Amino acid sequence: MWALFKEMFVISCFTFGGGYVMVTLMQERFVQQLHWLEQDDVLDLVAIAQSAPGALAINGSIMLGYSLLGLKGALVSVVGVVIPPLFIIGLAAYFYDLLIGNAVFELMLVTTRAAVAAVIVNVVLNMSKDVIKSKDLYAVLLLVVAFVLTYFFKVSVVHVVLFCILLGVVSCLRKRKQL
Repeated sequence: MWALFKEMFVISCFTFGGGYVMVTLMQERFVQQLHWLEQDDVLDLVAIAQSAPGALAINGSIMLGYSLLGLKGALVSVVGVVIPPLFIIGLAAYFYDLLIGNAVFELMLVTTRAAVAAVIVNVVLNMSKDVIKSKDLYAVLLLVVAFVLTYFFKVSVVHVVLFCILLGVVSCLRKRKQL
């Protein structure tokens, strides 16, 4: 429990840019370094976390904690993720008048946004590679269709996710009938 709390706390301390950045750090730490999870497990957890209402970072930490240590793990994990941003937001609110309009602070925010964008692109490419490596024609086709709908036709991501959930449910029901 303590190890999970510590890992999530540290990841949360160094996550700027939201849940997708956290996913990259969680993937690197829990799959590649600690070997607590497999790559496919992380992809499944991210898919479920994205489908649930709320912030990806919170949902992802709950899913990860639950998959490792059950309900207590989910609680420990989410507490570890929530404490650093609460502290940082509290400090920023306290020093808001000093920070707003400060050229150095604004430059720091701009450069942080650029770095976050690069990390998010990295996450998308890595997740896409994993789908393509699976050689599941259905999953690859779904990836391409989702991209085309959201990028070129400006279909809401919410609608695409809901449609994919529906397809997943139908697919599972078909497989159960075949068994």
